[in-house]
Amino acid sequence: MDAGDAFQKGIELDGKLVGEFFGFVAILGLPNAGKSTLINSILGQKISIVSRKSNTTRTKIFGILSRGNKQIAFIDTPGVIFAPTDVLQKVLAKSAWTGARDADICVVIIDAVRTNYEQNCKMISRLVENKNRVFIAFNKTDAVEKDSLLEIAAMYSKFSGNIEKFFMISGKKNSGIDDLVQSIFDCLPRGEWMFPDGYVSQITKQFMAAEITREHIFNLLHQELPYNSRVETERWYDPAENSDNDGRFSHLARDGISIFQTVFVQKLGQKKLLIGKNGSTIKKIGMRARDELQNMWGHSIHLFIHVKVDRNWNRNVERCI
Repeated sequence: MDAGDAFQKGIELDGKLVGEFFGFVAILGLPNAGKSTLINSILGQKISIVSRKSNTTRTKIFGILSRGNKQIAFIDTPGVIFAPTDVLQKVLAKSAWTGARDADICVVIIDAVRTNYEQNCKMISRLVENKNRVFIAFNKTDAVEKDSLLEIAAMYSKFSGNIEKFFMISGKKNSGIDDLVQSIFDCLPRGEWMFPDGYVSQITKQFMAAEITREHIFNLLHQELPYNSRVETERWYDPAENSDNDGRFSHLARDGISIFQTVFVQKLGQKKLLIGKNGSTIKKIGMRARDELQNMWGHSIHLFIHVKVDRNWNRNVERCI
């Protein structure tokens, strides 16, 4: 049964539905608050890419955590944007609030280093007005003095009657995460599981490969390359899974997965920047992405990256998420 079926029917083994408690938990916050880092820390593996760029996450990524008879489906939403300026940002803003609407519990991540008080209050107020169950987690507490943390927490005391729990965490240092997760488990509504035990995420390897490449593009060209770029996995050949009876893949390596990706940018200058002199930049990006994928999956990866100019890629809503 695939993830789509699981959403509709739940998981049934030997005629019995697994688990007694299930809930969707949306992780919300302003851009760069540390949502993706937190999700990866909770699950103990990477399912969401991390970058210094705002709104690196562009889709509602599900991470699944099962314990005993309880299961959480975490929704890692794009950073909340209150004044979107283009089609892509509008889609991301809508995606974040849709994730909140669908959730049983909303965990608001507040960057303790850059508090952005007014915007965080606006976000929390909207969730309260929508009658969401809300937890607040002050993140990056390892980088802030204890007295300052107490002052920051006091700033949000006006919401104390509407917020169920407050937490001090560090997603990067994995501090305070266990208390947050246990509190979520304790508050889950009764319901049938929607994913099998041991299931971690609904994202495909093809999607993850594209995301890893996009992460290394952002990290290597953080200042130079604008936000508007996208990576798509166009073709995928795994000799362990694909037969080659007609010889279509005879030119490809048999010792690992061959992945063909296209990077879409909006301008010719961006393409030149991404490729670099004599292909040096795109080669470096490809090597970093390949090495990470090999470490992640434990087998050889052959990665081929093509850069294409498409001035209107982010105007196509289907490509934005």
